[in-house]
Amino acid sequence: MSDQKKPRVFLLRHAHASPGAGISDIERPLDEQGRLACAELAGAISAAGYRFDRILCSPAKRTRQTLELIRPALQGMPDEHEIATLYSQGMEAYFQAVRSHGSEAVLVVGHNPMTHAFARSLASGGDEKAMAKLAKGFPTAALAVIEFDVPLAEIATGGGWLTRLFRPKKNSGAF
Repeated sequence: MSDQKKPRVFLLRHAHASPGAGISDIERPLDEQGRLACAELAGAISAAGYRFDRILCSPAKRTRQTLELIRPALQGMPDEHEIATLYSQGMEAYFQAVRSHGSEAVLVVGHNPMTHAFARSLASGGDEKAMAKLAKGFPTAALAVIEFDVPLAEIATGGGWLTRLFRPKKNSGAF
């Protein structure tokens, strides 16, 4: 399998959201810092030429807003699914979502701690700098790119290779 044809999971943690005083957690919107980070993230996605066949997104307002703000950078019209368990359940829900909805290049827009735990669980190795960043955490608007030698329906713990971890500079205070 050539590198360009390797199945990939792109894990995106939603951008920074407002604290949510007086509203439910699922309805918390992005704040100005989050919107700025999305603009930077969209530029990075466009510059890298990333293409997604499918998008899996949590139903939370902040994940949906993150996706909407990066949408101009997306090439084509990826198949899109709102997956409630990406908001309400743990890391196993992320495995299940990718295994059952996976194609060749899947973007998962979700939340911590699951996004970070899922990335760490999938990547047995990878780019040294990306792995060092991942060890420090998974801030808002971070995007991990993980490649596999198997179809996404067959992914397992430790079966992936982290090729990149993008963290927007607009994430002040993230690290």
